[in-house]
Amino acid sequence: MEQLLYNNYIRTLSEKFNRRLDDISGTYGFEYGIEFELAICEILRSFLPLKYGICRGFVVSESGEMAGDDIIIYDQERFPTLRINDKENFSRKEQIPIEAVYAYIEAKHTIILGNLTSKSSVNNAVSQVKKIKELCEQRSKIGIFQIDPHLPEFKNDIKCDHLPKHRNPIFTAIISRYVAFENPTNRITDKNEINKLLFSKDIDKSIFNPELIIMGKSNYLATGHYYDESKSDGVETIFSLPDKENFYGVHIAENLTYGLFLAYLIHAIDYIRLGRMPWANMINQIIKK
Repeated sequence: MEQLLYNNYIRTLSEKFNRRLDDISGTYGFEYGIEFELAICEILRSFLPLKYGICRGFVVSESGEMAGDDIIIYDQERFPTLRINDKENFSRKEQIPIEAVYAYIEAKHTIILGNLTSKSSVNNAVSQVKKIKELCEQRSKIGIFQIDPHLPEFKNDIKCDHLPKHRNPIFTAIISRYVAFENPTNRITDKNEINKLLFSKDIDKSIFNPELIIMGKSNYLATGHYYDESKSDGVETIFSLPDKENFYGVHIAENLTYGLFLAYLIHAIDYIRLGRMPWANMINQIIKK
């Protein structure tokens, strides 16, 4: 077995993640998707630093538009919710301002390939993510070289080809425990069979597609972009880049995908620098009245 970096850090994360799912399933039973969402929230809470809030619910814009329904990771230091004394009760859904959102995760206990009409289909999960990303596009952009959201950006000619053109993109992912074909009872356990199906996946292409799709414990798709129009070569990136020709890298990482999910997540949100919350707009609205 290959020795991975930092004394098998990714493998250890994956093993702990999987064991935690097994432990929690003894409590919840995972009969419904909600229980799986709660389990993922509990695992994320034990993994992420406390500055990152975790809840289930909706992202909301200044005008009141909402999207989502699954797991949101937000800045709870700067953007508190009213759930002050009960932050680990993930059964209650919250409304989080788009300016406060780091990441959104669609959690599916069993994700279905080959069936576009199922609510558990991969395409339906992707559609939910798109709505989130489209709504978060409304928030003011923080420049690559802007040291503080309250100050103007330093101007220079440095280019970052494999990163977004602003510092506050949203990272999105889909995570599932099992993969099935056409219906939930037809689960696929062979990682190679899942891999073949993913190459013919029925995912609508969009600039708002999720960055990462975890298909069980050994298969995943990761976003990237081509270098030129010939599409002969490309590179995988941590964020989808709307100004590039994007693709999904299709991979097998036996028993490692849950650790990769956590690594992708913390890598992405470590890059993100959120902008200002429009407190002034809220105050001025009252003053004008």
